[in-house]
Amino acid sequence: MIIFPKIHISKNIESILFLVLFFLLEFEYFDFVTVYFKDNMGFDFEFIPWRFFLMKVFLAITLFLNLRLKDFDYFINSLFLIFLSFPVFILFEFLPSTPVSIPFFAILFHLFYFGVNRYKLNISCKIKPLNLDKSLPYIFFLITFLMLTPFLKIYGFHFNKDVFLFKNIYEIRELAATKATVLTSYFYSWLIKIIVPVGIILSIKKKNYILLAVFIIIQLYLF
Repeated sequence: MIIFPKIHISKNIESILFLVLFFLLEFEYFDFVTVYFKDNMGFDFEFIPWRFFLMKVFLAITLFLNLRLKDFDYFINSLFLIFLSFPVFILFEFLPSTPVSIPFFAILFHLFYFGVNRYKLNISCKIKPLNLDKSLPYIFFLITFLMLTPFLKIYGFHFNKDVFLFKNIYEIRELAATKATVLTSYFYSWLIKIIVPVGIILSIKKKNYILLAVFIIIQLYLF
């Protein structure tokens, strides 16, 4: 039997890794996304100094707040950083059409989450300690719901039966593309290829059939 040694990485090192990841995502946006998805999805690139430096301030704030959290709270906040805040910050940096309200919403969320968990601010309802293993499906559902909000705002909650019957697929998708924004185009791949499938797998593993049904409906909605 092979026993692997436990590797402990300090939070300072993890924060540096988060910083490296952010810069890599910035480079990927400039070198790949704007090259291949500029014309059909609108991922443009424009360097605006005040946007660039404001997002660096936001990045520093979110990393500092994340560093001050512990254990489960740190894990959850890190997920939101990677899947939501980092993409939003980068889009606001280089895409002028991204409204300023979106990164401000992200930073306010992290400030609220930090305040609630670090200083135990009073909330009207009592929150029981969460078990990480059992809570993962709900965590992925929360991330999914937040990323799904722009789709619901643009398209509403609508299913087109012709798609499932493989009728007029290209026409339907072309019509949907005319309404798409940069944010929905970016979130779409993450949702349909990674986050929702993982949510389905976790729901099956934990025998949470209600969440399983919800994730399947979301996957069909995105399809």
